[in-house]
Amino acid sequence: MLCEKCACELQPVLPIKTIKEVITIGSKFFNVNEDILKSPCREQWIYMPRYYIIMYLLSVNYSLKKIGNEFNRDHSTILYSRKKMYSLMSYDAEIVKTLENFKFFVNQ
Repeated sequence: MLCEKCACELQPVLPIKTIKEVITIGSKFFNVNEDILKSPCREQWIYMPRYYIIMYLLSVNYSLKKIGNEFNRDHSTILYSRKKMYSLMSYDAEIVKTLENFKFFVNQ
């Protein structure tokens, strides 16, 4: 019989996907072209999927700099995206639900 600590260590670990893989998955999930996600466009139908992808990448501990490099943005822009999403999530349960659905989709 295993102690609780040992049993935790036996939990399956999902393989970490690369940033590019997550962007590809995100483009399919949100039905937005990858190149458009990386573009400087600030329209809501583009920046919201980008924000969800960024939040996922931050949740699996990718650095601001690495995420920024993939999206052709400065690390401070990624930091702003996180701040904006936390603000939106504080009053919009639909955003939280979409983020959870996206995380589940990525981890399948």
